Amino acid sequence: MMIRQYQTVLFLILLFGCSHAQPANALCAILTASATPLTANTGTFAPGSTPSAQPVVINVKGTFIAALGDLAGGCAAAISFNRSSLPASMLISGGGTATLPYQLRDSSSGGKSLLYTGSGIPSSANALTFTFPAALLSIDNFNVTVWAQAQPNVTQQAGSYLDNITIDVFTSTLAGILQGRVSAQGFTVTGTVLKSCTVGGVHTPAADTAVIPITASGNVNTAPINRSYSNAFCNSPANVQLTSDNGAVTTGGSGGGLQRLINYSASASFSGAAASLNTATSPGATGAESGPVSPTSGTSPTGSLGVTITPQINAQPLAAGNYSDTLRITITPQ
Repeated sequence: MMIRQYQTVLFLILLFGCSHAQPANALCAILTASATPLTANTGTFAPGSTPSAQPVVINVKGTFIAALGDLAGGCAAAISFNRSSLPASMLISGGGTATLPYQLRDSSSGGKSLLYTGSGIPSSANALTFTFPAALLSIDNFNVTVWAQAQPNVTQQAGSYLDNITIDVFTSTLAGILQGRVSAQGFTVTGTVLKSCTVGGVHTPAADTAVIPITASGNVNTAPINRSYSNAFCNSPANVQLTSDNGAVTTGGSGGGLQRLINYSASASFSGAAASLNTATSPGATGAESGPVSPTSGTSPTGSLGVTITPQINAQPLAAGNYSDTLRITITPQ
């Protein structure tokens, strides 16, 4: 009977010992906290490149008290970013509905997301924890690095983007379990997408060729030559312009009463733009000739680029030789 009573008392003592150790975690408390800076820039994205994560050093300054400190003799806190909904995206500035997705993480090569939603306390999987030595009462500051990265799509509209969220500071156990929210401050995420135009996904596509037929009697065949280039895209309004490098299709030499050039007209159409050029407007083919600029329609022009070249009949017999010219179709984002 005495043995059974002794075993019961011993069990109660062990249980009390375990429950007594746990509150030591809670004796590390952050009284006040603030973070700076209150902005993160995802950088400037050039379409055709891969966006890289941008480091943002966050300084957390505050007052903390620790009567005993955590079991390991230290204290811990954490930051996380709250947004009304996820996934996160920035809205284009200056009007419009275009959005630019982004992520805030704890590593430049991925890592965990530091974004959470809702009014509660986030999971440790969405928080960046930092530790510091326990003390009776201290005022100190700590630097942590957050990585901001834009996640643009292939047709991302050019412009400046912005999102407003909050940065929250929490008390935490050394095991990474978040406890109370100490502070919540407004936080701004920004990003920029450069203007760009591509044809077939390339900024400078390979040159194409066209041959103007000449009849057996030495006359120019004036049948139109048509070309079409798919998947043309600009992430901002653009201008289209045609330029002839030589001012006509020309050959070398002079004299002899023979014609040494072939004039032509050309047109290019793309997303509302209708650019044109007629090399005959400047007789003699003395140098480069450009047609007027023609603007596209819409905020993100897309579609096929159509080009038509119409050779013009020669007024005099053509001199023997090879004739050439370069017709440039330039699409310039505005």
